Amino acid sequence: MNALSDKLKKLDDIIASYGPLAVAFSGGMDSTFLLLRARKIPGVAVTAVTARSSIFPSEEAAISTELCRKLGIKHITVNLGSDFFDKIRYNGADVCYTCKKAMFTAMKDAVSPLPLADGTNGDDPDDYRPGLKALGELDILSPLKEAGLGKEDIKELLKKTAPELDIPLPSACLVSRISYGEPLDERKLAAIDSLEIALRNMGFSSVRVRSHGDLARVEVAASERERFADSGIMDKVSKLVKGAGFTYASLDLDGYRTGSLNDILSQNK
Repeated sequence: MNALSDKLKKLDDIIASYGPLAVAFSGGMDSTFLLLRARKIPGVAVTAVTARSSIFPSEEAAISTELCRKLGIKHITVNLGSDFFDKIRYNGADVCYTCKKAMFTAMKDAVSPLPLADGTNGDDPDDYRPGLKALGELDILSPLKEAGLGKEDIKELLKKTAPELDIPLPSACLVSRISYGEPLDERKLAAIDSLEIALRNMGFSSVRVRSHGDLARVEVAASERERFADSGIMDKVSKLVKGAGFTYASLDLDGYRTGSLNDILSQNK
């Protein structure tokens, strides 16, 4: 067997050891693959559970619901209320930990007594992810990580096992668009969500709109920066950004990259 086959066999053995299982399901690549694999394991009845809140991109809810319908998997949704938002509103450097702790506590309670697994993969610990600490404290299972499957492994396996499914690239929660220390505002989160949808509708594949107070910093894929620099596109984006409530619009010259707001944390070490 090749290395990928070994990892897949290890994953199957790990999942089989759980028995009936719930999976925290965002509709992204990792959690979708975990659902698909778990439903193939004899003796494992799998349930998907998805959290709902204004901190998630609006398209995510429809994607997760539709995928569960296509897959024929039981789907539980957990609506996180105002108490949850109040816990993360201050948006400190530990907001990811606070958010994950509250969100996964709610999902774990909703599916009890089933064990709850998530889509953390073998590459995730390489990034700044304080939320992983919260998952450990709650005994959330991470079989993809345990089996050593990384992002590229999962992408390859999904193409082989479910080529008919249109699986979107994972999208971090909207809190990751707001600079640390800037209090969270549901209206601004909704504005950022709308701006990113508009930019994708303009043909930009990888997009983030980061908030720095009155300034919106737009990230597009490095290969798409030249197209963005067209004066007509810049004028349109500027109008959209200012119409969404920002005073200034800017383009990040480095292009799109995950976790760019964490740059300030490494600079302050």
